[in-house]
Amino acid sequence: MDEVFPTMIFEKKHWLTKKKGALHLVVIATLLSLLVFWLLVLPPYLKSKALAQQSMVKAGPDEPKEQTKKIDPSPYIVILDNDISGNNICGLYIKRSRVLVEKCRVYQNGNAGLVVGDDAQALIQDSQIFRQQGAGIMVMGEGSSRVAVSGSRIYLNKMAGVQLGGKERIKVVARESFRKNPSAILAQEKARKARPKEGNVISAKIRNSRIFRNGESGIKCQSEYPNQSIHLNAAKNKIFQNRKGGVFLANAAKVILHDNAICDNRKAGVSANHTLANSFPQVDIYRNIIRGNEEAGLEIIAARCGSVGVCNNLILNNGGSGIRFKITPMRIANNTIVSNGRLTEGSGIDQEGKNTPFIVNNILAYNMKTGLNVAKIKGCSYNLLFANGGSGTCCDDCTSSSKLIESKQLGGHSRRRGDLICDPLFKNPDRFDYRLREWSPAIDAGLPSPEFFDSPGGLPSQGGKRNDLGMTGGPLAVCWDPNDLSLDISE
Repeated sequence: MDEVFPTMIFEKKHWLTKKKGALHLVVIATLLSLLVFWLLVLPPYLKSKALAQQSMVKAGPDEPKEQTKKIDPSPYIVILDNDISGNNICGLYIKRSRVLVEKCRVYQNGNAGLVVGDDAQALIQDSQIFRQQGAGIMVMGEGSSRVAVSGSRIYLNKMAGVQLGGKERIKVVARESFRKNPSAILAQEKARKARPKEGNVISAKIRNSRIFRNGESGIKCQSEYPNQSIHLNAAKNKIFQNRKGGVFLANAAKVILHDNAICDNRKAGVSANHTLANSFPQVDIYRNIIRGNEEAGLEIIAARCGSVGVCNNLILNNGGSGIRFKITPMRIANNTIVSNGRLTEGSGIDQEGKNTPFIVNNILAYNMKTGLNVAKIKGCSYNLLFANGGSGTCCDDCTSSSKLIESKQLGGHSRRRGDLICDPLFKNPDRFDYRLREWSPAIDAGLPSPEFFDSPGGLPSQGGKRNDLGMTGGPLAVCWDPNDLSLDISE
């Protein structure tokens, strides 16, 4: 027994050693599995969960709170550095897709260069779009289509540079095709004339682009259906030498134009009207340079003001009035409006209607007919008027002048509270520098209301926080660069 017992003990220990080795292997395998799960499986899972949480976006302030909007997870189709030309219809038709067009040349196509429609999204960057038989870019169709244009040149197109909305779809066939299959073509025409579905919204953002020498307007924004709305935000563009004006707006459109140069167009710089009953565009137009257009700088026959209205623009040397409006009352504040009109026609601000506008804190100088020509002067105050209607460089006292001079400056009315009739003392008007000198009477002369106080920090306004008259005063003013004011719009 004594000889056997140690052997048994040894064998038992040997068995236990084998068991522990197997357990170690199991533990190591488990740890490796956890490591693989942690490195390869868990990150994609967490990422997908985060995307799922982000796929629902809260509604904006203008949307019903119960509505939510899903982010489209599909990637963009990228069209990079291509020449798209010589097509019978359009260069590129983007429909129900997300497309990025970058560094492309789109030219000499039979209709529009690019057509975006039917729930499509298009990003157009650093491209040239020119010499189309139709519009350069056309956004239309059913659904809610979106387009963003930046850093591009859109020019020499037979129709508008950018056309948003409209009845006409692109031409899909030639005459020979109609002769071969007229019934199919008539069916296409019937579908073409169908109204878009309820709630159709076309939205466009245009940035840092040059839109010039097109056969119609540089940007044409016109809804032709009561249930179609167009949203346009155009900023920091140069829109010039277009045959039918810089920007044309009509019907159910919400438009923001800011920090653009809109110059030397054949008709008005910006025109707004309506072709559908009770369907007026809503406009906010601020910090633009509007110069040298053959008709009015702003011709607003029918439009509603948004939260801003017409503010902080430099409007000069236009063939018609600086601002002309008719049907709807306007909110016009802190603009510098100089040297508009030709011969005996053209006022700084000209009204053709009987509504009561709100016109404050503007500088109106050197305009051909008169400075301010409105039917009802009640809503007008705290404006500076000088040398309008050829009245000469009067007067020594800003707050006192003869009735004849007041009538000449104010279109037959007497001055209102806060109005000044004197030289605004621009820095260098010969070089288009219409900022104010340090001793200008327009400094701290605006309506003493907090909503018009100058922006914090003091620049570009001068003096205290009270509003300076003209484009450099008020909360929306920016530091004007003299290089921008030189209006170099050469190609």
